[in-house]
Amino acid sequence: MHYTPNQQTGDTGELIVKKEFVKLFGWPYRRQEVDLGIDAEFETLLEGNLASGRIVKVQVKATSESFVDGINTVYPKPEHVEYWKTLSVPVILCAVSTTTEEILWKVIEPEIDYSTPKGAKVEFDRAVDKLDISAKSKLETIATFGNSIILHLAEITSRSVNGFFDERGNGWLSIENPSSLEQHAANEEAILIIYRLINLSKGRVPPHVVQMVDNMNRLWNQLDLELHRQRTADLY
Repeated sequence: MHYTPNQQTGDTGELIVKKEFVKLFGWPYRRQEVDLGIDAEFETLLEGNLASGRIVKVQVKATSESFVDGINTVYPKPEHVEYWKTLSVPVILCAVSTTTEEILWKVIEPEIDYSTPKGAKVEFDRAVDKLDISAKSKLETIATFGNSIILHLAEITSRSVNGFFDERGNGWLSIENPSSLEQHAANEEAILIIYRLINLSKGRVPPHVVQMVDNMNRLWNQLDLELHRQRTADLY
């Protein structure tokens, strides 16, 4: 049996990524004992270094070559990409140069089509996707809200809609407040976009996210009925 150069590069890459995650962020980084398309996972920490339970899965692609300025491309197996998209937790792909120990990373978005006629392709911008201390807040956001564009948009829109309700659940939208009316209209557009994205995702959106969007839409309609009542009353 031979320990091939490719195996050596792969193992070295995984060790480099683990070292950098611990050194940069101080987060626990656990390598997977059984590799089924996922190499490891990390967990973000709360204040006081308390475990948060917020997990992000990691797949590492290592090369002995140095990265070039601009775009660097990795070609993962298409079945691996489709598997990553189905996971209930976020997945990031890390490209690592074992020569320079530089790491580039990218979150795998369930809504993005990575397929090409030659197989799956993930592009990394060396200037934007470098793993350094500035990536910490982005990784924490991914760990908190997941890897879904739909979920990010739904969270933002939900906060906007809920901002029109007090602690008792009473809505307060007035036809005499132009800025609030503009925000209400923008929320409607956002909700319509979210529903379109859900339809395009072909069942990949978790049920709890769909339920959150449905509840948000119900609250928006409640506000819209109140505006209709005000406009009707204003006519008399």
